[in-house]
Amino acid sequence: MTSLVSRNIYVNGRRTSMRLELEVWAALEEIGAREGMTTSTLCTFINKHPRRGSFTSVIRTFALLYYRELVTILEQNQRRDHAVAENLINRALTAIK
Repeated sequence: MTSLVSRNIYVNGRRTSMRLELEVWAALEEIGAREGMTTSTLCTFINKHPRRGSFTSVIRTFALLYYRELVTILEQNQRRDHAVAENLINRALTAIK
């Protein structure tokens, strides 16, 4: 059973608290590092896009879709060496809508 972990982050320059699974926090940190931004910057970026549902739900969905896009790109690159990955953040955000 996975428990929720509360953390304070800054979204749009304002401190907010979110309760997410430890695995989701780790995913956000990994995605942020991969994209060259902090977790707060990533969450601010996600928050600027239209969404349905709660912010924490969108965060979970974003992390899932980001990794799904990454797997798709990796699979495509195995078949075609010349395949170039598009910006994963934008692809995942587009899929949330």
